[in-house]
Amino acid sequence: MSKVGIIGVGNVGATVAHVLMRQGLVNELVLLDKKQDKAFSETLDLQDAGSLFSTHTHVSVGGYKDLADADVIISALGHIDLIDADADRFTELKMNAPEVKKVAKELKHVGFNGKLLVITNPCDAMTELFYRELNLPHQQVMGTGTLLDTSRMKHYVGEALNVDPRCVSGYVIGEHGDSQFVAWSSVAIGGRSMVDLAKEHHLDLNEIEDQARQSGYHVHAGKGYTNVAIAEATACILESLLKDGKTILPVSHYHQAHDSYISTPAIVGRNGIEGKIDITLNEREQELLATSIEEIKEKSKKFS
Repeated sequence: MSKVGIIGVGNVGATVAHVLMRQGLVNELVLLDKKQDKAFSETLDLQDAGSLFSTHTHVSVGGYKDLADADVIISALGHIDLIDADADRFTELKMNAPEVKKVAKELKHVGFNGKLLVITNPCDAMTELFYRELNLPHQQVMGTGTLLDTSRMKHYVGEALNVDPRCVSGYVIGEHGDSQFVAWSSVAIGGRSMVDLAKEHHLDLNEIEDQARQSGYHVHAGKGYTNVAIAEATACILESLLKDGKTILPVSHYHQAHDSYISTPAIVGRNGIEGKIDITLNEREQELLATSIEEIKEKSKKFS
């Protein structure tokens, strides 16, 4: 039996709930939002659809006490309305940091000791804030990080070479933000290096990387929010947590050497972050990662 809570059922949280029920990933789903009428309405909508899903999930509105024994809690709280089409994710920091502290205080009060999966932006900074406020083992606190950015990269690489993006391997790493970068030395298709393929097909890797970085803003510019892709990324991580998948995913997790949360490939299983994968980076990529870590640290100071 698995129990998952979602805190914040706006566009993202509600879509995550729908994906989890459609995929049948959880037995019990508890929705919590500071706007109780919103949580009630989303819950009722999902309940109305219950007989149409192929699997059964018990979904309800709850409070923090109902989340005490959850296997995983997903933080989807946020203020997407604060982000302009050309702004970065750190626009939300001023509003989200105090709310994260309040949520962490409530979860700590009810004795929550499960895994926490953070979508809330700026993702790496807010994941670190949750970790420090909850005082849980760092393995149990992680963020969606650059998993979605990696998927976006695969989309554009696949498009450039006219191949299924699922055939693309490799990672976007660093912060879930403007200092993220594609570790091109890790990207391959059918066993062939993307660096070599780019030369062969006269592709501009910088252009592909920029497309991946800006993709979320283009989605936001047209519909006012992003929800579908991040919900699928969240479900991917959650499945590995609940089913002990031991899946290697580029999620935001704690790096002791830097005393900071940052997205690099990690092994995700029932216990949370169960191991780290140190991919080989060239000299330029090492410099980009160091810069990205400093970006997160600098911005994280704003709530310390």
